[in-house]
Amino acid sequence: MRSRDEDAQSRLPGTMWLATTRYCLLLVALVLVLRPAASQSAPRQESAEEKLRRTARSAKAYHVGWRVFTAIMLDTKRLRKAYSIAFHVQSVVLTQRLITLINIPKFRPVGPTGPEVRLVIDFFDDDDRKLATYVASPNYLTTEDFKRGRKIDQAFRDVFELKLPRFKP
Repeated sequence: MRSRDEDAQSRLPGTMWLATTRYCLLLVALVLVLRPAASQSAPRQESAEEKLRRTARSAKAYHVGWRVFTAIMLDTKRLRKAYSIAFHVQSVVLTQRLITLINIPKFRPVGPTGPEVRLVIDFFDDDDRKLATYVASPNYLTTEDFKRGRKIDQAFRDVFELKLPRFKP
């Protein structure tokens, strides 16, 4: 019984069979060399939102009101002590909704927005370790270091506003 190579060699003239075999071997070698390089490219880095969604289990938000005037400039530490309204979210589902509301993919490098802090949102993992902090002024939502952020609108501000019904005396 003849092998496949012998069968192919008998059908093609000697030089033709040799050229075809070399061409096929060259193509196979090229595929083997280039394919691992393409598939072993650097792994995709996890975005800040994906990491936060994967690990965040609770959140705390501190708020003083969007139109409050203070005698001193409030930074994140002072706001955590002098808040008017505090939310402690312990539900994973509501924490995920809060991450969606923040909309991290829309964050862009921002200029100096100033430390006019009115809202602080801290995210925590299962062991109550702080994962991330986001800070909002009346116009911007930024990272704690004020380097990346996005503009906020009235709909975002309304989520954190405590609206009490007005009673007539």
